[in-house]
Order: sequence, then structure tokens, then C-alpha cells
Amino acid sequence: MYMLLVQELDFLYYPTVRNLIETMSGKQNLNRFANLLKTEVSNRLGTNDSKVSTETNTADGRSITYFHVGLKVLMKYSTKAEDAYSLPGYLLQLENKNIDFAVIAIENPRALHSTESTTNDNCPLFSIPDIIMKTRNWSRLVVGEFPTVKYESHEEDEIQCYIKARKRQLEYADYLGLSAMIVSFSHRTLAPLAHVLNHFFLGTSVLKSEFRRSCEADVAMVPRFCLFTLGTIASGQGPGFTCRLALIVVSEIQAVHIGNASVGHCHRREWFSRVDGRWLGDSHSQYGTRHRRVGCILSLKTKNDAGARLLGRCFSDGGLCVFRLVGCKIGIWCRLPLAWDRIDETADDAWHLFHQLRTACGNDQRLEVALEIGADLCENMKILDRWIGEPIGCLIITGEVFQTMPGSDSPTVSEMHRRLFSLLFTRTSRAVLEFDSKQLDTIPINDFSFCIRNLYKNQRVLPMEQNCSVMRSYRDYLQLPLQPLFEDLSAATYEVFETDSVKYVKYEMAIKEAISDKISGNEVPFFNVIVCGAGRGPLVTAVLKALEHFAIPAFQLTAVEKNINAVSTLDHLNQTKWNRKVHIVHSDVRKFKPPMKADIIVSEMLGSFGDNELSPECLYEAMKFLKPDGVCIPQFYQSYLSPVHAPKLHYNAAQYRKQVEYNDALECGYVVYPTTAFVIDNPQPLFPFTHKVGNNARPKQKNLYKVLKFRSEIDCELSGFLGYFYCILYKEHALSILPSNHTPNMRSWFSMFFPLLTPVMVKAGDEIEIHFWRNTGHGKVWYEWWLAKPAALPLQNPNDKCSILKMRFHKLKQALELYRMRQQSFKWIGSKYCFQNFKIQPLSTSSQSQEKKSIAVTFLTSQGDQFKAYGKIGGTLLDLVFNENVPLDGFGVCEGACSCSTCHVILKREQYECLPSPCEDELDMLDLAYGLADTSRLACQIVLTEQLDGMEVLVPGVPDATQLH
Repeated sequence: MYMLLVQELDFLYYPTVRNLIETMSGKQNLNRFANLLKTEVSNRLGTNDSKVSTETNTADGRSITYFHVGLKVLMKYSTKAEDAYSLPGYLLQLENKNIDFAVIAIENPRALHSTESTTNDNCPLFSIPDIIMKTRNWSRLVVGEFPTVKYESHEEDEIQCYIKARKRQLEYADYLGLSAMIVSFSHRTLAPLAHVLNHFFLGTSVLKSEFRRSCEADVAMVPRFCLFTLGTIASGQGPGFTCRLALIVVSEIQAVHIGNASVGHCHRREWFSRVDGRWLGDSHSQYGTRHRRVGCILSLKTKNDAGARLLGRCFSDGGLCVFRLVGCKIGIWCRLPLAWDRIDETADDAWHLFHQLRTACGNDQRLEVALEIGADLCENMKILDRWIGEPIGCLIITGEVFQTMPGSDSPTVSEMHRRLFSLLFTRTSRAVLEFDSKQLDTIPINDFSFCIRNLYKNQRVLPMEQNCSVMRSYRDYLQLPLQPLFEDLSAATYEVFETDSVKYVKYEMAIKEAISDKISGNEVPFFNVIVCGAGRGPLVTAVLKALEHFAIPAFQLTAVEKNINAVSTLDHLNQTKWNRKVHIVHSDVRKFKPPMKADIIVSEMLGSFGDNELSPECLYEAMKFLKPDGVCIPQFYQSYLSPVHAPKLHYNAAQYRKQVEYNDALECGYVVYPTTAFVIDNPQPLFPFTHKVGNNARPKQKNLYKVLKFRSEIDCELSGFLGYFYCILYKEHALSILPSNHTPNMRSWFSMFFPLLTPVMVKAGDEIEIHFWRNTGHGKVWYEWWLAKPAALPLQNPNDKCSILKMRFHKLKQALELYRMRQQSFKWIGSKYCFQNFKIQPLSTSSQSQEKKSIAVTFLTSQGDQFKAYGKIGGTLLDLVFNENVPLDGFGVCEGACSCSTCHVILKREQYECLPSPCEDELDMLDLAYGLADTSRLACQIVLTEQLDGMEVLVPGVPDATQLH
């Protein structure tokens, strides 16, 4: 028996190699094939035959021949079945030789392909791909597939025999470090299989010690595998092809080898294969560290797989878990047909089957789909589009898909298949081609590969990835929304935004039209433009270009920016690029007071949900210094919401709690570039915000609320809601991230994802009702959402439980940064603040009268302790703690400087209302406090008065100084 392994040798024609393999017989023909191979290699590489040298090395009775033609060839011939035992380990030893091509011949077909049980140790039962799985030079990914076990009787004992056989298969697959496995199951086998996979996902890849000991024996019991290859797209190349023909593996691109278990017979407890265990034990440590694990394929084609029904029991033996695969990276690829070939099934059943399995496995990310595409397709395109919401591991394309046109021998596909491939290839780069030998006799396999490559090249390009392949790395990656009012943006964040030229071109066009309308038929002696939130200058550059376009003789351009790091960049640009035409102001827009009102205000404070970066709160304040006939850019923006079927996003959100300190990560909104998502219904408008003259006052109603109703056309799973925005900059100039009219090539904003606490099954025709709030209070903004239909869930993020948008900046952090930079002798425009400006002195040092009357105060701690102390009128609550030595650990470590929130206390409502309103600096420090409440104050800012006599205050149980670090 002969085996040929080829690594990325696209110059070898498949028919030629196949014919050579079929005609080989004995050592003489093997040498003849070697000579033909040398000639073929020489022709393809453009070398003379004389340059193709050979080298023969004999070691341990093995004959190895190398052909030096820019690649290395290994040749082995033997008539002894025993040599097959040590071959995989032997090939591992040759890895440092970087062999590219191997021809192996072992004349013992029965030993290599026998499917009958035997106890003859001289005739081991394993297949050639077992050898391939132990060699890494020619494989990138290894996937095992186990078919249904054939029974010779239907006694109950045979079921137990099957269980142990399956267990051995899985042990062996894990031992070899397979990347994936294919297991058939159906509706009847769903529950036990889900039980298996849950054990699989929660266990560890370490096998039971008894199996290790059996591998170290002279003869071990292991299952058999067959092999086919899976092509993977890399470096812009199209997918490869798969051929389920034994003995030959040809890959035109990065190879992915997939094992397929040979069909076995189950007779009592003898359904096992035998192979010498020496190389298993010797090379296990080497092998386990060299293979990439990707996924498994589960075949769901058959509904009557009685053997697979028992697969779930393979992981238990007497109630004990056999496998403990904690942290295992092996995935499961569920093989599903797009269209069932049975009249008792519908196209919907395949998705329902996978949905039930995925739900039972907790939406584990390692569970993916291997979509089998045949000649028949479902007529309902919604059902096909729904698969986009599922994680697709690979496409399995059968030979039935291809057809030949009259007068041409080149294979092609129908228009329906072409549209489908264009859609699916945007979500996966792996393709498997399955043929029977008759098709390959008439049409060369390279023609099929060429057809698939063309389909991949003509795939639909996602809007965000136009001329920007780097966006692929952001697919389905959840990020917490930016909070530019609370924290300064990093230089890397600014750099990403500044590369989006489309957005600034849109802004420039809008500014030009606004200027054109202002000067139309009128002489404008002076023009005043204010850029609110100038960042590092791209918006300022757009304004300058627009002003220069109309040759405005006199103008004032003011750039307002609170980020002290960005102010330095603006100062540098003003001196080197803008010729000092820009007046730079280091200030928060909401506190900025310009000397004169503006003709145009320009801002780019929009977030992925329109208002989630608090653009309304900033621009409502900025509208105060706009002239009566002034223009604000943007003029209008509105958030949108749509229900989405996206199990992968929901799973990622559930896992996000490990990375953030929120109580529940499923009650937060995330910024995400969603590609594995199916939009159930069209987006609907949510909250509008208008910034026009006449609408410049802040709305009286701070809290916004709206109910949206959607309807699903097909069965699906509601994972959450995707948020978008539509913005009118000026007149017809607009920006949009809505799927229906996404601004071409614009990449500044991703969508927002609001997950549900638990996914909800939605039937065709069901109504989806979502209640959404935008609340404002105590210096912060937060969203709340509640699903009412088709199933009622708890209200999410109530009273800013887990996710808030803070409206006040960390002034202490700003002061620290400013102090650090001033120490480094940096020059800052408008940086009049110094570090001590942000240390509020305790109010007791002021000139308030000091009376002798004492005020009683009771301190209640979270541990239930109670301390009563007396202070003087005019002193602060913090003075009382220090003077009376109240035992509150860590309380007031700042000693009244208000540089942290360690003296945070919570008052009763009636006492809180007796106090003067807190200043902005105190509110900034309260933002750092633990257990913040509506009646929170800092003790250093509470002056004792007669009205506060007998007051009770609650002291949070955790010192808050650490919140600053």
C-alpha cells in the first residue's frame, strides 16, 4: 500500500499523481515513480535533470532518498507490517529535515485497511491516516470523524460494547490532539449528545491514566481513521478543496487534514483496532505541543443513528466522568444540510436541531456549524440568512452543486448558489469539496478548485471592510463604550478615528454648504466658528479648508478641547500647519464662555448609539453661545434599535464579566462590529435629538422612554438588540451606520449591542416588544431596557445598576497629569490650573463662628457598629471624627484635602436637603466613592449646624482611597 503526502505542491497535477499511484506495485515501480517525480519536479521548477540530485541514507534498516530540487522528498518502502508501527514516530524524528514531499509504500493492504476484528498481533488494524496524524510536516489541522458503528446483533450488551468503543475513539482522538471530530446524531440523540458535549467543554484534555498505560503496552486498542483535506483561505487566496479518496492528499494552499473513522463492526467487546503503542507513548509529548486545534464536525444528516444515540454515555462509566476537558480548545463542528433530502423534514428542522444542541451546551463558543451545501436550496432566503447568525466553522460543498454549461467542460454553479456563496464566504474562509470518483474521472479536480476560488474572490464585501482588511480583526469583538467626558481618550484611539477620511469629507461638505448659505447675497465682514471637542485637529482642518474655499477675509476659529494631551497636539499643529489661525482653548465645552457668539458650531461627539457619548448634554450647553441665525453641525441625530439573533455575541457578553468589575456583564451595552448576527426585523427609530435655533434649550424632560414593537418572519432566537444612529450634519449631508444606508467606507463607529439576560425563542409571526429608557440624574446617564414580549424578562440595568455614562471628568486625574507634565517643562496653552487648585480646604478653616454648643452625631457602619460623638457648630463632620477619635478605619485619610472620597457618608433625605448644594469638585470626588447614593456627601464638606443635631450618617464599609489607583 502506498501513501503520498504533498505540502503545497500546486504544480503537481492531480490526475497525473493519481494514475502513478494506481499503477505502482512493488519496489521496482516505486523507483519508477520516483524517477517520474524527479522529471515532473524538474519541469515545473524549470531546472535541469542534472541539478536534481539524490541522497540515500540507511538507518535502522530504513531506506530514505532525498531529491534536492528546492524541496525535500522522503521515500520509504517495506513489506513488513511491523514497520508501520514505528513509522509515525519515525517521521516525527525527521521534522528537523523539513521534508516537503513523501512517498511511502508498505505492502500490507489488509493490515492497513481491514475492517474486520482480529486478534492477530501480526496484522494490526489501523489506516494510513493514522500515520498522517502523527506527522506534522504536511498537516495544519487534524480533524477526526467517527461514523455509525455497525452491529452484528441487537442485544443490550452490544449497546454497552458500543459505548466503550466510542469511549476508546474519543480517548484516542484526544490523545492524538485532533483539532475536530465529526459525530452523527439526530433529534433522538440530542439530549445524550448535549450531555457529552457539556462534559467535553467543562473537562480537561488529560486522558485517564489507564488509557495512557494501555498506550504504553506492546499492543494498544485504538480506533481507525480515514482522511480528507480541508482548504483554508490565507493571504487573500481562495479556499482549497477536499477529496475523500484514500492515499492521496493534495493541498493548493494551507492544508487542513481531517480524519474520518473507518467503518467498523461491533461484535461483543472486540470493536477496536490494534496498533503498536511504542510510538504513541514516545511521541505523545512532542505531538501534543505541535498541533493546532480548531474544531470538530458533527454530522446531523441521518435521523436514525441508533449508535450515536448512546454517544452521551461514552463520557460516563459507573457515574464517573471519563473525560475532564477543562480549558480544552477543541471545537465541535456540527454537520448540517441546508436542505434535507427527505420529505418528512423541512429546511427549518436543521436549524432547530442545532439550536437545541447549542442551547443545551450553553451557547459554548466552541460549537460551530459545518454547513453542507447540495444541489437543492431552500426557497425562503430568510432561512438561509439566519445561518449568518450562527458560528460557521466551514462549508461542505458536495459535487452536486456543480454543473457544466453546454459547449463547455468547466464546472459552474447556479445563480442561487452563487448568491449563497457570496454571502457565506464573508463569514468563513474554510471550504470542503466532496466528490465521488466518477466526477473526478471526467473533470480535473483543479477545475472545481478554480471555480470555488472565483466564488470566494467575488464574495460580498461587508461595508466596514471596503479597502480595509484590518477591520476583520474586530469582528464580533465586544468593547466597552468610550466615555470621553469622564476619561481622556488615548492617542491610539484618536489615531483610529483620524484614519476615517470619509467622515471628515462629509463634515467638510456640510460646513461648506452652511457657509455658502450664510454668505449668499450678503457681505460677511467677520465669521466666527467654534469647534467643540476638537480632538487632535482633523475637524479643525476641515473647517479651515471650508473657510479657505470661500476666501473668507476675516474669521475667528476657536478649538475647544478638554483633553490636555490633545491640546498639546493642537498647539503643535497651530504653529507648524495652521499658521496660528486657530485660537486653542483648554476647557470643558459645558464651562466654556466665549467672548462672542458663534456663526457655526461644529462637533463630532457622536457615539455608536448616537447619544451614548453624551453629545446632547454637551451641545445643549454649547447652543447658548450660538447666534440667533447660527448653525450647529450636526443638526439632528437619532438612535435606532433592531432585534438580533446573535448567539456568539451573547456568549461573548456573558464571558465579559471575567474582564470587568460589573455585577452582571449582561446588563451593559457594548460596542461591537457584528458579523455573526442575523437582524430579525428592520431597525426602528428610538430617541431623536435636535440642535437648531429655536430648539437650543435643554428639554424639560430629562428621562426619555419609548416602546418599540417588531415582528419575526421565521423562527429564531432573540439574543438582544443592536443599536445604530442616523445623523443629519446639515441639510442633505448625513452620516449613518444603519445597515440599509450605511455611509460607504466609513469606519468610525461600530454598532451597540444590548444583550438580554437570557436568549428567548421567537416563533414565526411573534411580536417582539421592547421598552427602553434613557435616564439622567446625579451627574450620570444610563440606559434601562425591558423585554415584554414574546416572553417577559427582568428589567435590565435598573437605576444604573451595572452600566452608567458619567458626565463629570476626573479633575483629580487631570490635575495629576497636568502637574506631571509641567514638571517635564511642557508648554500648555490655557493651562492655568495647578495641582493644589483641586484640593478643597475643609470648611472649618473658614471664618465661620465657633460656638460652644455641641452637636450630637451617630455613625452607623455597614458591620452594624454604632458610634456617637459630639462636635461644635461651625466645624465639619470630618473634624468631629478626628477630634473625638471615632474608630472608623481608613476614614478621612486625605485629612480634609478632598483629593479622594475616603470621608464619604450617606445622609438621610431630610438632613441632606438641609445642606447647601455640593460644588462640582465635591461631585467629582463623589464619583470615586464606593456605594454612592443620592444623598451622598463628603464629611469634610458638611458643616455642623443646629439643624443637624442628633443626625445619623451611614459610613460605607469599604475604604475608597484605592479607587484612585
